[in-house]
Amino acid sequence: MKKRILILPITLVLAIVLVTFAGCEDDKPGTTPLQTVNVDVYETVNYGAKYMFMHFETDLDTYPVTYSIRHGLETNGNNIEINLPDIQKDNYDDLNIKKGSAVADVGLGTLENGVYNLTIKVAQNINTGTLTIADSVMTLDFQAPQALTINHDTVRRIPFGTVWGYIGYNNVANASIAQAVLDSMSGIGALPANYPAGYYGYFSVDDTGAFTQNIPTDVEYYKTIFRYYNGAAAPLDQLLTFYNTEYYNKISIVVYWFYASGAKSGAINPGRPDDGIHEELLFFKSDN
Repeated sequence: MKKRILILPITLVLAIVLVTFAGCEDDKPGTTPLQTVNVDVYETVNYGAKYMFMHFETDLDTYPVTYSIRHGLETNGNNIEINLPDIQKDNYDDLNIKKGSAVADVGLGTLENGVYNLTIKVAQNINTGTLTIADSVMTLDFQAPQALTINHDTVRRIPFGTVWGYIGYNNVANASIAQAVLDSMSGIGALPANYPAGYYGYFSVDDTGAFTQNIPTDVEYYKTIFRYYNGAAAPLDQLLTFYNTEYYNKISIVVYWFYASGAKSGAINPGRPDDGIHEELLFFKSDN
């Protein structure tokens, strides 16, 4: 049997290779230009130490929420440089994905008290300022920033022992169960917190001492939790787990706790059955 061998002109072969390569290139997500971003500084707890990070998000909220801001970090002593060149796209544009802001969380680590020279580059805009860390506050100071909005230039630091969150319920008849959770917390020594007015990143306290936080819009009724508890983890964990398990179809408990020893995280959030103490960093933001 004769074998037929197809010989193509070299120019046609190159054309096929180039088209194939271009097709592969089209499959790559690519980037899109970055315009103005907003920034806030936060802290969490990492193995008993305060861990700082900066949260960036775009002014525009028309991107798929799977997009992210590309970022880089360089540190040298008290000099910190953050580079935000553009927005990283993905391969999900053809899906019906919720729209929102592109975001980036840049971890700064466990910073000692002091003044840090901070440079934030947004696309081609270079902003120079300072980040000051003190015992009770964190302060951002930038003069005439370009393509950069500082949402809160002063953020109060959350004391160890702070417990906050909410008990949600969708039937007013379950208010007594939510109150029982609060009464039980008092029983183990988690007493109402009394903090100076200010913005704390995840929540705010006004001049009257009133506590405010973000509550999901689908929570119809709720009681807030704002306590100080510096005791052992087990009693609080057991208490919240009991109510979350016993009344799982009547209330939903969401609690965060800054504690100074023990596990990796500053969060306890038994919103899911048998969840107990989390082992991840507490990275979430507030719009307060």
